[in-house]
Amino acid sequence: MSQPAFAGEQAVDSYLPNNLSLPSHVPLKRDLRQIFQNTFSTSANDQIKPALKHHRDITNKYINHILAREDLEFDETTLVNFACGYRNLFQSSYQQEHFSKLVQVSEISSLADPNDEPLTLSTMDFFHTKPNLSFVDVIKKHNGNVDKREMERLLKKDEFYSFLKNIIFVSKHPSEQVPDDEGDNEDDELNIAGGKISLKDPITLNLFVKPKLSKICGHTFEESSILAHLQNGKNECPIDGCKAVLTPNSFKDDILMLIRVRAAKKMERITDKNLDLVE
Repeated sequence: MSQPAFAGEQAVDSYLPNNLSLPSHVPLKRDLRQIFQNTFSTSANDQIKPALKHHRDITNKYINHILAREDLEFDETTLVNFACGYRNLFQSSYQQEHFSKLVQVSEISSLADPNDEPLTLSTMDFFHTKPNLSFVDVIKKHNGNVDKREMERLLKKDEFYSFLKNIIFVSKHPSEQVPDDEGDNEDDELNIAGGKISLKDPITLNLFVKPKLSKICGHTFEESSILAHLQNGKNECPIDGCKAVLTPNSFKDDILMLIRVRAAKKMERITDKNLDLVE
């Protein structure tokens, strides 16, 4: 025998929605939208940019510390970790800038429609009929527009990231030209002898000790020899065929060349040691 219905049970059932599943469109409260704007606004990227600067500073301190001591050598794993860390921060910064644009997307703004009723049992059927995408759907839809190829292109153009990759390469191949996927090789202006990068000052033909890179023409000289060249009243680049006009302020430290020389000396010591063992 069936049990009698409790008083008011039928009345309660009449208020239940036809579909108890969560609708695809859920109204985004204005306070939640403000949180979204604060999280993905342009100013939020300010938290990543200081991290990028800090990473560069720490990396440069490591590089300068190694170069300041002849008895120290670069650790390839450490350099690779620095490069990977910088790459991750760079990508995060790029993606954050992309997310900041989502704040202006009209579809997201519509999700905070002030005319929308709050989601309750009595309004659930209404939201099941709304054609709008959910907040998550809209984010996924526009997040898919991140141009990864553009991000990689910008990363390749990043001076510091390229510098780290070049250090890793020349530490193992001190006399070789740094390969470049796009054919825009920053070592193209270096003195090349027999298909190899020359590690000697083109004026004195001695190994570089304090190499200086011309910001005008891209040629590298030993500091003392190029200053003597200029002090003798010769302001034209000493390299044959180069007509660049140089001054003492035309140069900066050529850190990559210094690392090349350091790596070449290390390899020479290893070779000499092996020869001693053979004898």
